Amino acid sequence: MKQKSILISIVFVFTFSLSYSQTDICSAKFCYTAVLDSANNLVVNFVNQSSSTYPIVNHYWEFGDGLNDTVINPVHSYVVYANYIVNHYVFSASTCVGIFADTIYLGTTCDSPVGLKDL
Repeated sequence: MKQKSILISIVFVFTFSLSYSQTDICSAKFCYTAVLDSANNLVVNFVNQSSSTYPIVNHYWEFGDGLNDTVINPVHSYVVYANYIVNHYVFSASTCVGIFADTIYLGTTCDSPVGLKDL
């Protein structure tokens, strides 16, 4: 008895294409007003000026003295008067991260960014 072999080929052709474009431009930025209080502490009012094409969902501030905050417009007091580098990070809903850093100088305001650094 002769056996016959039958070969059955099943071919699946599956084409999948996904095109997704998400562009988020986010930029961290701030201005500040730096004054001395009655106890000679440097008090700085930070004003967030960040922007993003998607909503900003988180803020993170590093004040340069080992302390940090997560509010949008923080007020921070420095016990020792010195020049501090402040880092501001913003995180958007699309995971974009913006970073801005500036050195804090006494006498600088958002309206007039001329402080003791320029004297």
